[in-house]
Amino acid sequence: MGSRKHKKSHTRQVSRSARPAPVANSSRGLILFLVTLASVAIVFTIYTTNDTQSANSATGVNAKARTSVGLQTSIPRAATQQQPTTGENRGPVASRESVSGLPPLPLVRFPAARPPEVLRSVYEFAANNPEVLNYVPCFCGCENFGHVSSHDCFVDHRNQDGQVAAWDAHGMG
Repeated sequence: MGSRKHKKSHTRQVSRSARPAPVANSSRGLILFLVTLASVAIVFTIYTTNDTQSANSATGVNAKARTSVGLQTSIPRAATQQQPTTGENRGPVASRESVSGLPPLPLVRFPAARPPEVLRSVYEFAANNPEVLNYVPCFCGCENFGHVSSHDCFVDHRNQDGQVAAWDAHGMG
C-alpha cells in the first residue's frame, strides 16, 4: 500500500508541473511590451519633430512665414557674413613665432593629437598663463601621476625666476 500512495503523489506532482502557464500571464507580458514600445515610439517622434522644427527655424525655412508677420528685419547681406580671421588678428595663443626662453617641445613616440603649430601654441599658452590653467581640472586621470591641474599636463617644472625649464609630454596626446 505504501508504494501505491507514493505513486499517486508522484503523478500529482508531475501533472502540476507539466501544466502550461496560464494564458493571462503571457498576454499581460505582451500587452506590457506593446505599451512600452508605443511609448518609446511616441517619445522618439516628439523628440525628432522638435529637432526638425528648431533646425528649420535656424536655417531659415520658415522665413516666408516670419516675413508675412513682419518679424524679419532687413540686414545688409555683407553685414551678416563674417570675414575669415587672419593670423595677425589672433591672440597670443595662436602666434606662430616661438617665445624666447622656452625649451623645445618634447619628443614623443606616438603621433601627436594635433598639428605642431597648434601644440606649440597650447604649450606657449600654458607657459604664459599658469593662473588660467591652474583652475582647469584635467579629466584624463593624470592625478595619479601627481598632476593637480591642466598646467601640470604641459609644464613639468619652472626655474627659480618662473620660466619654463622643461615641458611635460602629457599634453602632446
